[in-house]
Amino acid sequence: MTVFEFGGRLLVVDCGMLLGKTNSPGVDVTLPDWSHYRDRLGD
Repeated sequence: MTVFEFGGRLLVVDCGMLLGKTNSPGVDVTLPDWSHYRDRLGD
């Protein structure tokens, strides 16, 4: 997931799910952290 900001607006580009690496036992899915944008999701 990548978030671009221009003119006060946010553009989120998400190209799918990233599975955990084989050297990370117990990691099945990596989820993005939206907490920084929580108050700006309407933008």
